[in-house]
Amino acid sequence: MKKKWTVLTIYLGLLVILGVIIYAVPSLLGLLDRTYITEYGEVQVTDEVSDAWIVRDDTVYCAKENSDVAALVKEKQLVKGKSHILSMKSGGNNTLGPKYMNLKQKLGDSMRDTSGYCKGSGYVTFTADGEEGTLTPSALDKLTESDLKSIGNDNIDLTVSSCSEGQPLFRVTKNGRWWLVFFTDKAAAKKYTVGSAIRTTLNEKTVDTTVRSVDSVKGEDQVRVVLTCKEYHPSYLTERKVSLSNEIESDKGLLVKEESIIKVNGQKGVLVKNKVGRNYFVPIKIKASDGETAAVYEDLYMNSKGEFVETLGNYDEIVQSPSKSDIKEAKK
Repeated sequence: MKKKWTVLTIYLGLLVILGVIIYAVPSLLGLLDRTYITEYGEVQVTDEVSDAWIVRDDTVYCAKENSDVAALVKEKQLVKGKSHILSMKSGGNNTLGPKYMNLKQKLGDSMRDTSGYCKGSGYVTFTADGEEGTLTPSALDKLTESDLKSIGNDNIDLTVSSCSEGQPLFRVTKNGRWWLVFFTDKAAAKKYTVGSAIRTTLNEKTVDTTVRSVDSVKGEDQVRVVLTCKEYHPSYLTERKVSLSNEIESDKGLLVKEESIIKVNGQKGVLVKNKVGRNYFVPIKIKASDGETAAVYEDLYMNSKGEFVETLGNYDEIVQSPSKSDIKEAKK
């Protein structure tokens, strides 16, 4: 009986040892893996902006005299210059209400008198927030976060049936270019390059934008980024403060870890392990990178001299984090 228990104990012990060999050892060896297999995939570089401000080319028109008023165009209607926007007949109120008085003071000399006609072409809206005279294209390079942080979406409805002299009545926003201004830290600002194309999403609609400027702001730690857009977006007519999702880069290719990329004689590349276990240097050209993973060209790419260069292939085995000895070996 004792012999049977001894045999059973040995048998169970062997099973445990076998389990360790099957499950634990490969895992431990995995910790020592210094290579990985490259595969095809996509890299997206995005930046989420919680606070951005819309800058437009606006003109607010005010009553030339006390008048009875009737609208002749619809909200957000695109009109030509010298279009008839309001029917205005002498009469109306003799006093300007408090909200219109405050709005008039904020707008100051930026308003134009009207007897119902607009001077320039654009989209007509019957709202204003009082920032139309300060948040202008000419102010883009002067704006600071301190200037903008108190500005929200505080539009005043200008729709009335009668008005007094000097009362704001409608706004015309020039059709075409408009701008998005936001502030970010220096590290995030490095993602933006003047002239580069961005896919910008605000209020669930995506438009193409271009980086107009990336500037440090005197007296502040933040960097001012200005994007410009030519596409129509409904929010640009009625909103001032928005949130953005910027897709800065997006491309497909062979995926390589940034820690694998080295430079040899000024050329970026990676170390690839061949079938006999020897490392050799392979030049690469990056299509997009998020700082951790890069999408690179496959098989061939063209260098700055117009020459075709052989590069990585799918399923090549790459040294994950090359040491000095790895690089030295590859140069032999």
